[in-house]
Amino acid sequence: DAGINDWGGVSPLTPDHVNPEAPWPHLETLARETQSAGKFLDQRLTLYPEFVLNPEKYLAEELRTTVLRLSDSCGLEKRDNWSPGMTAAVPAIEKDFIENASKYSAEYKSDVSADIKAVVSKALDKLPLNETEVSSLFESRGYDFAYVVNAANQLRKELTDDTVSYVVNRNINYTNVCYFKCQFCAFSKGKANENLRGKPYDISAEEMARRCKEAWQRGATEVCMQGGMHDDIDGNFYLQIIKSVKEAVPEMHTHCFSPFEVHYGADTLGIPIGDFVTQLKEVGHGTFPGTAAEILSEDVRKIIAPGKITTDQWVHTIKEIHKAGMNTTSTIMYGHVDKPLHWAKHFNILREIQKETGGITEFVPLRFIPWDTRLYKKGLSREGPTDLDQLKMYAIARLF
Repeated sequence: DAGINDWGGVSPLTPDHVNPEAPWPHLETLARETQSAGKFLDQRLTLYPEFVLNPEKYLAEELRTTVLRLSDSCGLEKRDNWSPGMTAAVPAIEKDFIENASKYSAEYKSDVSADIKAVVSKALDKLPLNETEVSSLFESRGYDFAYVVNAANQLRKELTDDTVSYVVNRNINYTNVCYFKCQFCAFSKGKANENLRGKPYDISAEEMARRCKEAWQRGATEVCMQGGMHDDIDGNFYLQIIKSVKEAVPEMHTHCFSPFEVHYGADTLGIPIGDFVTQLKEVGHGTFPGTAAEILSEDVRKIIAPGKITTDQWVHTIKEIHKAGMNTTSTIMYGHVDKPLHWAKHFNILREIQKETGGITEFVPLRFIPWDTRLYKKGLSREGPTDLDQLKMYAIARLF
């Protein structure tokens, strides 16, 4: 009631109590007492979040990597040892909230903050959320988090019930040779670079056709093809890929070529993007994956993918595809140097495109998997999204 918002030093792992006569309180007891005051107890580092999230200003260079690895997207302490690609168990507190989200939302509704209730209510009334409101959802913890997750799940039930749809798909990466060196990528390599995941390769049109026939025989109805930016590739190569697939399996749906590849293909042929898309359409191409988006914010892109197409170029390419009467998916690749505000901005850009064109068919959250990337090896990234980040990404995307 006096205005405190932080317990200062509470460290059950150390014996140096501030008051020798009063040992550290048990965390579960402290959590209950904090909850009774309408607050959620969470762990932070020895730095406050606002300093963790601005390391260039507040942290010595020697400390930045360690702090990054110990913190989550909100600048608080990472609550678990789980990261994408690992098999660690879901942390107990998150597991409890996941399994009992509806119970917590009902029994502890009075403990949910008024701001979170207002934002969720706005979303359920189909009113557009602004970037600040979306960021507040991503920063939610405890009962606020349970309330957000439960609201998203209820909305899902209303929209689709428990029906799950899927496509039987074969994925073919036609080359891993790429002259771009995106810092988040553990897939691409130069023509002689074998230090990451095996040797460089190129797959011929004949081999792609063979794989498509094999996939069709096994029940696939769609083939997804993307690859690196090879020096020897131009727009005609992409056209030939589609022709080869359609000759081999006329009924196979092609879901191919990121906006980066479309932009690159048009550029190599010296024609407008819209004209190149029309050429792909005329040879029978189906839909485009909305990849190469990563985070649609230039302050992030200059760190994780310098030299790649800009946010404006990505948006322009997507819109040109839609104008040609063709659809795309949309994506986000999160959990590296990004923050909730970046996710909110990214969401807003996708929504504005959809309002204008209506050409986006789905949203695909892609976790940053750090282990073999230049970004992680240089000490410039977190260890991917946390388990909570993942749950929030799905829930808040649904509400948004």
